[in-house]
Amino acid sequence: MKRMTSDQRAEAQRKAAAASKLAKDPAKLMEAMGLQQSGEDRRRIFNRLVDMPKTMRRLFCRAYLGRSMRAAVKAHCLMCVGYDRKEVSLCSSPECPLYPYRPVF
Repeated sequence: MKRMTSDQRAEAQRKAAAASKLAKDPAKLMEAMGLQQSGEDRRRIFNRLVDMPKTMRRLFCRAYLGRSMRAAVKAHCLMCVGYDRKEVSLCSSPECPLYPYRPVF
């Protein structure tokens, strides 16, 4: 995995701080986080952001940026169990390839 430079890290932190303020508006959140998808992919991401709890939107955007594998695993597990953090730790699906890596909340 490629390490981020201090400038890249600062930029990512700046985007994350701006994103936390914009969690109420999915379109502005996508723009602030730098999600560059267009067309159908952008519409799907937007629809998913609208449907999820506001507290999960920033995590989902970090996962889509592709810079955090941990965020991607958390986002997947939370989507799988209906965005309920308690249910992630109670997961009873050992056939899932992410089962050994599921987050503990």
